[in-house]
Order: sequence, then structure tokens, then C-alpha cells
Amino acid sequence: MPQLIVKYGYWAILAGTFIEGETVLLLGVMAVMQGYLQLPGVIFMSFLGVLGSDQLYFHLGRWKGKAWLEKRPRLHRKADKALSWLRRYERLFILGFRFVYSVRVVTPVLIALSGVSAWVYLCYNLISCAVWAIVFGVLGYYLFWGAHQVFAS
Repeated sequence: MPQLIVKYGYWAILAGTFIEGETVLLLGVMAVMQGYLQLPGVIFMSFLGVLGSDQLYFHLGRWKGKAWLEKRPRLHRKADKALSWLRRYERLFILGFRFVYSVRVVTPVLIALSGVSAWVYLCYNLISCAVWAIVFGVLGYYLFWGAHQVFAS
């Protein structure tokens, strides 16, 4: 992946964050530290990648989510628990799921199954993805910068 980022730049960040968010965003930040890319571009393309993947999974959830969940009975208990949280804290749930590792792919499907309006989801997901990209991008930059200061001296 690092070679793809160097070769394809921001487009690799977009495609990579569509699949695996934090890892690719942090690889992009490493490319920034090495002078290959600029931080605002990495943050913006990361935002677009995670927003696109969330929206895709949401709409797939509307289309085939119920059948997909019925084929996975082990997930029913977890899905029911997530849906109960979603019903209680709909907007906070949509804003926060992005920051919980390992649930980001299935959560948009569950949100779609809950009946949340596509517009409500889009609006809150825009905010969540923007905050996520900025926070992880800037924190990653300063963590790498700090590590460089410590280990370079």
C-alpha cells in the first residue's frame, strides 16, 4: 500500500479509505511526512473515501440488508442490541459509530434496517466522516511528527 500511495497519491488514499479507513489515512499521513502529499488533500480524500463506503453500505442495507442478516443468525443478538442503542440515541449513534473499530461496515447496514431516513443519515454521516478525517489526520500528523522528534535526536 505505501508504494501505491506514492505512485497514485490522493487517488490511492480515496480508494484505500473506502476499504480500510485508519490504516490508509495514517499511511497517507506518513506520505505527508515524507513530502509526497499534502495533509489537507489526504484528509479530504480520506473523508470522501469513508463517506462513500458508508453511503454504499447504507444503501446496500436498504436493498439487501434484511436477507443478509437473516442468513447470519449469530449476528441477530448483536444486531438487536445495536438497534436498541440506535433507537434510543439515533443521532449520537450515527455520529459515533465511525469511531468504534470493527463495527463500521455492518453499522450502516443496521442503520438502514432501522428505518432512519436516508437524508438524516447523510447529514449526520457527513459530519461524522469530516470530524473523523480531521481528527485522525491531524492527530496522526502530530504523533508522527513527535515520534520523529524523539527518534531523530
